[in-house]
Amino acid sequence: MIYDYETSINIILRIYEYLQIKATREMPRTIKMDKPRHRDAVISFLQSIPPTGGVDFVWEFLTFQFYVYAHQDHQLRPMPVWFMGKEAWRRWAEYDDGIKFYVHKWVTERSLKNPVKSDTYKPVSAEILRKERYRMSRITGPNFCQAKYGSNPYNPDDVMCNECPFKKDCELLFATRNKLGESLFEEVEKSYSPIIDNCVNMRIKTHKENYGDF
Repeated sequence: MIYDYETSINIILRIYEYLQIKATREMPRTIKMDKPRHRDAVISFLQSIPPTGGVDFVWEFLTFQFYVYAHQDHQLRPMPVWFMGKEAWRRWAEYDDGIKFYVHKWVTERSLKNPVKSDTYKPVSAEILRKERYRMSRITGPNFCQAKYGSNPYNPDDVMCNECPFKKDCELLFATRNKLGESLFEEVEKSYSPIIDNCVNMRIKTHKENYGDF
C-alpha cells in the first residue's frame, strides 16, 4: 500500500470491522490480531495489495467479498482469511467488471460508507517507503519484496539488496536465469497452474479450513 505499515494495518482492520457489523446480519468472525491465523491473514493480505493501492482499493476489495458472502449460505461463521486470503483474491480475479455494478448497488441500498476517508491519509514519501521496505525485508525476506515489488525485486546495484541478510536467497530466486531468460521464481510460478472453473457459483461454500475457531 501507499501508506506506512501501521497505518495500512489500521485501515484494513477498520474497514473490515465496519463491514462486519454493518453489511450482513450473520456477522463473520472478528479479527483478533493476537491469534496467529488472524494476524497472518491480515499481513498476507497487506503484502498482496498493489504498491499503488490505498484506502479505496481496500474498500472495493472488501465490499466485494462481503457482497459475495451475503449471497451465500454458510453453516458456520467464516474466519477473516475467507475475506482476504488466497480464495478471496481468486474470487476477485475471476469475476468480471459487471459484478462491480451490483456491488455498488448493494452498498448504496445498505447505506454503507467507507469509514476511512481517503483524504485523511496522504501518501508517504519515497524515503519512508524505503525505510519500511528495509524493515520488512529484514523480517520476511524475499516474500515481502516479491509481494510488494513484483517478480523481479532484486537489484544488485542497490545497497538495500546488497546489505540484506537474505541477499543469497534473492540471488538464487531472482538473479539466476535459465535459457529462456526466466528466473527460478518465474519458473516456479509458471509451473504452478491451478485448475479454475470458468464460472463461479455464488452459492458455493468455501473450504472448511476457513471456518475453524482459531
